[in-house]
Amino acid sequence: MSKFHIKSNSCPICRLRTELCLCSEVPNITINTKIAILMHGLEEHKSTNTVRLLKLAIPETQINLFGRLGVSEELQIPDKVTPLILFPDASAPVLDEEFCARLKLPVFLIVPDGTWTQARKLIHRRSNLHSIPRVRISRAEPSRYKVRRGQSAEGLCTLEAIAEALGVLEGEHIKTQLNELLDLMVKRVMWTRASYGVSLAEICQKKQLI
Repeated sequence: MSKFHIKSNSCPICRLRTELCLCSEVPNITINTKIAILMHGLEEHKSTNTVRLLKLAIPETQINLFGRLGVSEELQIPDKVTPLILFPDASAPVLDEEFCARLKLPVFLIVPDGTWTQARKLIHRRSNLHSIPRVRISRAEPSRYKVRRGQSAEGLCTLEAIAEALGVLEGEHIKTQLNELLDLMVKRVMWTRASYGVSLAEICQKKQLI
């Protein structure tokens, strides 16, 4: 059996237990910014990957796989956009209102999705990304993403980082919607981990609370 096999009691879309599926609670978000995710192949089947939620909320999001044997999807950059790579490079300018005021075209936001090492290698090895400007976000609050071991308070998950960027590019209401969706996922994942052996009735009751 493949290690990427989806458990029969899990939703094939959000990957949560079917009793706690949040697919019907995902907001439908329309934005002008174009988003392209460069996802490492090892992230594709992880139940804790947050890009899956982003794709549900913003269906136009592009997902390109890299880093897995036999998998290398080329990134296609559309015309009449300003491509930017969202990456925590200390030398990169902060994506803020002043920066955005200088942009002439809609943003095509390119976001690596993987570990820091995987993301750095991706940026370094793909020559077609070298000429694209990098931007970073500035955020004082700790990460709300608590479902992976070793996650630092300063390190944001991909959905959080994109929510911060879209808060600047599209408005705070978009950031709020994405953060609320992430909070819901985190609560249900953490509750699931502590609920082995709990009855279906108790799970359904808990869903109403979270």
